[in-house]
Amino acid sequence: MFVMSRSIRALLLALLMVACTEPAPGADDGGSPDGGPPRCGPGDDGDGDTISSVDEGRADPDGDDVPNDEDDDSDGDGIEDSAEAGDTNCASLPYDTDQDGTPDYLDLESNGDGVPDASQGTTDLDEDGLPDFRDADVDGDGIRNSVEVGEDPNDPVDTDGDGTDDVLDLDSDGDTISDEHEGVTERDEDGLPAYLDLDSDGDGVDDADEAGDGDVATAPVACPVEADIVTGEVRDDGEPDFLDTDSDDDGLADGQEVAIGSNPCDGDSDDDGVADAFEGAYVQVHCPDGPSAPGAEFCDCAVNADCVIPDDDYYVVLPFNAPPVTRTLVFGTEIRSADVFFLFDTTGSMGGTLQNAKDTVTQPTTGIVDRVRASIPDTWFGGGQHDDLPFSTWGAPPDDVTFGLASTMTGVDADVQSAIDGIEIHSGIDAPEAQVPALHALFSGVGGTWEHRGPLGGVSIYTLPSYGEACTGGRWGAACFRTDALPIVVHFTDRCAHGGPPGEDLVHCNPYTGVTPALPMWQDAVDLMNERGARYVGVNAGAASCDGPTMPNGVSACYFMRRTAEATRSVDLSGRPLVYDLPNESTRDAFVDTVVAAIDTIRSSVPFDVSTSVRGEPHPLADAARFVKRRTPGCRATPAIDPCWEAPEGTEHDHAVGGTDASTFFSVVPGTQVTFVVTFRNDFFEGSTQSELFIAHIEVRAGTAVLDEREVYVIVPARPVILI
Repeated sequence: MFVMSRSIRALLLALLMVACTEPAPGADDGGSPDGGPPRCGPGDDGDGDTISSVDEGRADPDGDDVPNDEDDDSDGDGIEDSAEAGDTNCASLPYDTDQDGTPDYLDLESNGDGVPDASQGTTDLDEDGLPDFRDADVDGDGIRNSVEVGEDPNDPVDTDGDGTDDVLDLDSDGDTISDEHEGVTERDEDGLPAYLDLDSDGDGVDDADEAGDGDVATAPVACPVEADIVTGEVRDDGEPDFLDTDSDDDGLADGQEVAIGSNPCDGDSDDDGVADAFEGAYVQVHCPDGPSAPGAEFCDCAVNADCVIPDDDYYVVLPFNAPPVTRTLVFGTEIRSADVFFLFDTTGSMGGTLQNAKDTVTQPTTGIVDRVRASIPDTWFGGGQHDDLPFSTWGAPPDDVTFGLASTMTGVDADVQSAIDGIEIHSGIDAPEAQVPALHALFSGVGGTWEHRGPLGGVSIYTLPSYGEACTGGRWGAACFRTDALPIVVHFTDRCAHGGPPGEDLVHCNPYTGVTPALPMWQDAVDLMNERGARYVGVNAGAASCDGPTMPNGVSACYFMRRTAEATRSVDLSGRPLVYDLPNESTRDAFVDTVVAAIDTIRSSVPFDVSTSVRGEPHPLADAARFVKRRTPGCRATPAIDPCWEAPEGTEHDHAVGGTDASTFFSVVPGTQVTFVVTFRNDFFEGSTQSELFIAHIEVRAGTAVLDEREVYVIVPARPVILI
């Protein structure tokens, strides 16, 4: 049987009276009948806390043996029930700030901020009219107490250790910028909200240094002038400096500016007309150990107006997805590096020529090496030989070789001399020799194994090593030619070739037959040479002169040499192939003069096609070469640059360049200055939190040879970070 308790009966009786009694005029929602302020009397509020006894009941949640309807502090939180009631009207329900179903007078944590009421009390720290125990943001900094208190409300966080918990501290991290101004923005992605972060934007400059002053009450400052690094447009990005990685928008992050001594609020700190971003890049490249490093007297360019950046240092600023930027770059076309390979026919009749080479190649001052380096200082040398294919009646095994390598390219004179000294005269049987497979092996680096079946059925086998497999660092061919040098082969012979150029005298210069697999053809060797932009010099040691028209002449080497020189564009400005008569019995002086003159003709008077290549220095974030979109001869650019070349002294302008297309100058006389318009664009790298410097090298090449180059410093400004 259900027994109704006294408290329930009293509650039902009270509800019945309310339902059955019509309010007196003026009595609305618990108002007094006369319209005055509500009152609680002893009959319905025995403890005088303005909460009706019916609402309070007889429970004792704080365990002080005093029932709620008699207890001034029912929950024992140190705050009287009258303060937590919400109003003075006993007829109204007591207030429940956090709407959790527990009225404040019974709730140890009334506002739901995780901080006990007992620790907050009835003060009003931020003077917003709410007592602290009811205020979700006690210090009024715009950050809720529940955020600032930390993980343990009983042990609130005090970030700056100043003795004031963050929930009560207007500057939680002590950086002199108020929490109200910093907020919970997480700008630098370090996991710390700005109000707890001593470097909110992660630019390497403390917020305290970017605040503007040491007064928490004042707003943080922003640079008075912010100008777009690309357009120069003065603008206000709306960001205070402590949240702006590039406060003056000059493309150089604030931390980078501090590191080089420039002013983060001045795009040209030394007022020399050169932007800090450019000077900062210069310092970064040329002073990697910093502006204060020993011997770095020119590393203060960002703050020293007397420091002048060289004119041939080029800078471009490329914000992500900004319009393309063009630069006009002028390049020289002098040969600055050459690799000269001496290829000797070492069959029986060539002894005099080989001896002249041994006697003169490295003679101090007067020898070939020193005289060539007088005009092309960066010249390396190598050497090798050919006889004939040691099959049948062509060559004599076991000594005759199709191609033999004496030395790869080297800049050491003693190694050159030793290599030439080690070459020996062999035999050779018939007149034509193995020039074609020798040149092919030299420029391909690839050997092979061939077999020949004789007329009586006997089989001979010959293997040529693949010398190029030993090359490293990108060097190529059997001689390991350097990647940036002009390859030149100086070929000494007195006979025509097996399998020579079309039109050769096949009676005296017959092709190889019965050899498997097929040997390389003359055109194969020529194609390899042209692919690399190689130059060929033929030195005819035979009795017949090579002057005159290009035509077969028995076993003479002239037709082979002239056609090979013509096919590889090894001709001077008059169209004369680089073929020279130097009989086997010539003097040593004549030998040196002829070889040196031939190489000097290549340096000064053999035109070549000029194009460009791009390489980027390693960078962990992007390949600098990708920023370079086009390199166009100035005459072909829009708008065009005319003239787009300058002829060397002694050459008429119209004769210095044969023509242009969208990427190349054709038939350029060495020494001509050519102008390219280079287009840059950043369509792939969004940037980072600081200005990033990339270095691209734009090289002007003739074949593999680098004639000139420019370093271009690509600056990608610190990216704007979206406020979150």
